[in-house]
Amino acid sequence: MGKGAERMKASLETFRREMRVALQETLPEMVADVQVALAIDLVDKLSAGNPVRTGYSRINWQVEIGSIPQAPIEAVRLIGARKKSAKLTEAQAASVRRQVMARVSSTLSQVTKPVLIGISNPVEYVEYLEEGASPQRPNGWIVDTIDAFRARFADKVALGMAKARL
Repeated sequence: MGKGAERMKASLETFRREMRVALQETLPEMVADVQVALAIDLVDKLSAGNPVRTGYSRINWQVEIGSIPQAPIEAVRLIGARKKSAKLTEAQAASVRRQVMARVSSTLSQVTKPVLIGISNPVEYVEYLEEGASPQRPNGWIVDTIDAFRARFADKVALGMAKARL
């Protein structure tokens, strides 16, 4: 092998090593950033679609790091000093959604490496809302939101893979 070929081989080997180190250092953080962005986007869409009368089910969209949320949040203190059965105004419903997203963003700001991010709404009647118990969402919204989200994610992954091949 000539000097030119040896230099080329050594240069490629150095590049390969540098890339491996760079990816080992940055890839977990990049994956975590994508996980957080996806979780925030999904909770935002689920919360936005949640039928609202009292705000209790909307405010209970939650995330946990490493597990699935199991217990409802005490909503009275988050919504305000109101009766649990009182109807919310549009402005109050929007405020509830902002509170959800602030809490979700705060929780997920702790994520620095790939982890399980559990998303849940542990309110006992949310399954009935999904089955159409609310005239605001007679056909539910959770499964449709997740299916649309999954399809959009798959399309973006496919686009990213296609770009990577260029």
